[in-house]
Amino acid sequence: MQLFLLISFCLCVYLASTQEEPEGIDDEGADAEVLYNKTYTEYQTALEKAIFSNYVNTRRPVRNISTPVEVSVHFHIVHVSVNQEEQTMTVHGHLYMTWIDEFLGWDVNEFNGIRMTRCSKWRVWQPKIKVANR
Repeated sequence: MQLFLLISFCLCVYLASTQEEPEGIDDEGADAEVLYNKTYTEYQTALEKAIFSNYVNTRRPVRNISTPVEVSVHFHIVHVSVNQEEQTMTVHGHLYMTWIDEFLGWDVNEFNGIRMTRCSKWRVWQPKIKVANR
């Protein structure tokens, strides 16, 4: 019985040592140190540098100047109050706007699969809006 266990153990060790270890890198030319040692923060920083290096936040976000910028606006009302004596109405809420900025894009494969990022609102173009009481 002990001989059987010894032979089984030796066979398992031999089979384990003859198997090839997976490389873990699909691209033969890729640098393993760069692929495995770069953190998410480093990729995020590189992405921000790449997309904001030539970005001008005062320029309309379209490549063709004759193309209009379509802005979707959503107003979420939180609170409405009416003062009958003063004949006033106050509305509190949040204004949400979305649009496509043709200058803010990147190749996902170049930045380790990062598909979405966040930035300060002052870094990107924003539509000029005016709230008027008429």
